[in-house]
Amino acid sequence: LNIQTWGTEEQKEKYLPRMASGEWIGAMALTEPGAGSDASSITTRAVRKGDKYILNGTKMFITNGPICDIGIVLAVTDPSKGPLGISAFIFEKDFPGFSRGKKIDKMGMRSSPTSELIFEDCIIPEENLLGGEGMGALVANTTLHWERTGMGFAIGTMEYNLNLCKEYALQRYQFGEPIGNFQAVRHRLAEMKIDIEAAKYLFYRMAWLIDTDQIPAILDISVGKAFLSKALVKNADAAISIFGGYGVCSEYPVQRSYRDAKIIEIGGGTYDIQLNMIAAAIMGPRQKVKKK
Repeated sequence: LNIQTWGTEEQKEKYLPRMASGEWIGAMALTEPGAGSDASSITTRAVRKGDKYILNGTKMFITNGPICDIGIVLAVTDPSKGPLGISAFIFEKDFPGFSRGKKIDKMGMRSSPTSELIFEDCIIPEENLLGGEGMGALVANTTLHWERTGMGFAIGTMEYNLNLCKEYALQRYQFGEPIGNFQAVRHRLAEMKIDIEAAKYLFYRMAWLIDTDQIPAILDISVGKAFLSKALVKNADAAISIFGGYGVCSEYPVQRSYRDAKIIEIGGGTYDIQLNMIAAAIMGPRQKVKKK
């Protein structure tokens, strides 16, 4: 999507058909070992030498890192300009100086391979600069809007858990009757349904804003992402509570959703970062206070 939005016609022609067909797998390399929520503090450096850029740095927690054929990497081209000195580049797995670290063993989202990416004097042709020098922050912002909206897939997980819990509550008997007769269980199911419907409306709006080219829409995207991440954890927690001891057993699927849910709170911008952006939209930037 970044190539579609920011790429030249030559870049689109070279990369998009193979990515759309599934022949090539892509990745977005922004986060570093020392730069997570503070993305503007990345230290990966890109130095121009003739008709190419030489990149040095390490990226961390990169989705599709172990299997990507191409990707977009953010690097500093002009340290004196702060965030405006960050640029985006398209890299390929066969570029000299590119390598991958070991696959990261995560507690959840295990079907999504994640790894470290390493750039050691990695040679990237100048024609692989994406959007121009200093455009990296804008490129990354486009990615995050799509990434956060794409997390709407987790609403399906919430619906899946609700259906599992409903069936279990009808079949599981305690005190001589199905646990679905007990108000505590029924209220948990009701709250799960409320959160599902609220998340749907938020994410339909987020998708609509993107479809109608009304981005950046930082407030709406952050509200949706923040709500979903907490609602998903709450949903998974309720599911385990309804299943009781069986809920924490590996052969029952609700435990997987609990492990996966926590990662949604972190990936694509943490819950706390979303709150910061929402607060900034309401209050404006933090006021500078002179210390006495």
